[in-house]
Amino acid sequence: MKVIVASTDVPFVGQGGTTAIVDWLGLELTRAGHEVDTLRFPFVSETTAMHDQALALRLFNVHDTADRVICIR
Repeated sequence: MKVIVASTDVPFVGQGGTTAIVDWLGLELTRAGHEVDTLRFPFVSETTAMHDQALALRLFNVHDTADRVICIR
C-alpha cells in the first residue's frame, strides 16, 4: 500500500518530538512492507499567516499519489 505521512514543520527550528514520531512511523510502515513517502510542509506560527497556511494544506492534492494519508500535527 502506498502511504504518505504528512506533518507541518517550522523552518529553521531543530528536530523535535513530532519530527521523531514522523520518522519512526515512516520507518515502521516501511518495515511492514508499505511504500512510504514523508511530506513536511513549512508552517510558521504567526497568527496572520495561519489561515492561509491551513487553506494551502487542505488544497494540496495527493489523491492520485497514495492509498492512505496519515497526518501528524
